[in-house]
Amino acid sequence: MTINEFKNIYASIAGLTWNFNAHEECIFLIFDTNSNGILKFDEFLMYYRLLQSNVSPVQRWSYVLNNYSMSQPRHISAQEAQLLLNNMQRFCNFPVQDTYFATAWSQLGEDNNGYVSASLFIQAVIPLIPPAYIW
Repeated sequence: MTINEFKNIYASIAGLTWNFNAHEECIFLIFDTNSNGILKFDEFLMYYRLLQSNVSPVQRWSYVLNNYSMSQPRHISAQEAQLLLNNMQRFCNFPVQDTYFATAWSQLGEDNNGYVSASLFIQAVIPLIPPAYIW
């Protein structure tokens, strides 16, 4: 799906109450995980799943993270976690706080290879972000 196809589908999703028109391209780039200018079905599904209001924020972001390209399955490095948090900030538009990453990461205790459980990272970081931004 190209950016123009994405914009058309984005505009037609029923029940979408958020107005991201100014951010469509940014949203597209966040979910274009291999940066090739085309969303694969699974990348679009990550975006769509993130908008589901009947699922908790931890479940939504865990789903996205489970489909993110990571160097180690179900685990995340500090660099990958920071990238995810940056993408979350761009998508949800919450105020940038360096303490979100540092606080969440310090709670987890990385393994010998510098990785933590991806789902535990999500569970640690979501409560730090103001609820109004995470919905």
